[in-house]
Amino acid sequence: MHPTREWSTTSVTRREVSTCVAQALGVVPPRIRGGWHAGEAEASSATLGLSVGLEAGRKGSAAELRLDLFFHLETAADVLIVEASADRGESWLPLPGRLEAEREDGVEVADGQITGWGRRVVWDGAFALTDDGAPLVGVVRIRLRLRTDGPMRGLGAFVGRLRVLDDGQELFDSDRSDDRRDVVADGWVRDGWVREG
Repeated sequence: MHPTREWSTTSVTRREVSTCVAQALGVVPPRIRGGWHAGEAEASSATLGLSVGLEAGRKGSAAELRLDLFFHLETAADVLIVEASADRGESWLPLPGRLEAEREDGVEVADGQITGWGRRVVWDGAFALTDDGAPLVGVVRIRLRLRTDGPMRGLGAFVGRLRVLDDGQELFDSDRSDDRRDVVADGWVRDGWVREG
């Protein structure tokens, strides 16, 4: 039993035991466990980033970031922000998007911010690489920034495959070893929840 209806427990011992139980029971689906994981630490910040070159004039449509995502975050207090920069990181734009999962109602992510317990399913995320509706062009940096507060936390966020698609062309795919090496992880751990046996 959690001592509050809103979220988890403030007891460190209970929280560590419940995290171990979640790992043992396979709460995080196998499909997502081999990717990147962050958010188990309190009052932390972690970024997962990549860069891609986008051309102008591809039928006027914007390229799109696609990702596999599992998240279990304290609502409003722990937030995963999906954003992009077309000016070498001088300024960052939140990316609008949508999350979809089998047997679940879709979720609109108008401000690029994802929070909450995620219904314990793997979501397929699609985020348009735009600035106020206009397609981003040139070298575009994309990042997933996770910030947590204290003293309560969930299981964190797990990101599997990352892709960038432009008019059906796959410009980036983290399943390709060369592209995967270009992913910059600061505070994210790869294969963090893969357990032996």
